[in-house]
Amino acid sequence: MDWSDGELDARLTDPHTDQAVALNLINWLSPVVACRTDLGLLPGGYPHPLAVDTTFSGQLDASTASLSAEGDSTDSLIEFRFEFDGTAS
Repeated sequence: MDWSDGELDARLTDPHTDQAVALNLINWLSPVVACRTDLGLLPGGYPHPLAVDTTFSGQLDASTASLSAEGDSTDSLIEFRFEFDGTAS
């Protein structure tokens, strides 16, 4: 992780799934039955471990934040990109 003058740049290098300590998770909607989306989705999503090279970056200071996270799950079933922009109130 690098931090300089309000600029954050981080990359996941070890998801720790081999140790069964996968705290780097993303909850994503998943079907109750994988091949039958008509049967509904699991409420609240299903946790997927984040893969190596998932990134988190952006600008952050005392009053504003502009951040993004991008990557995929270790099983390559989920690919994502999230962006957040906010100001302090």
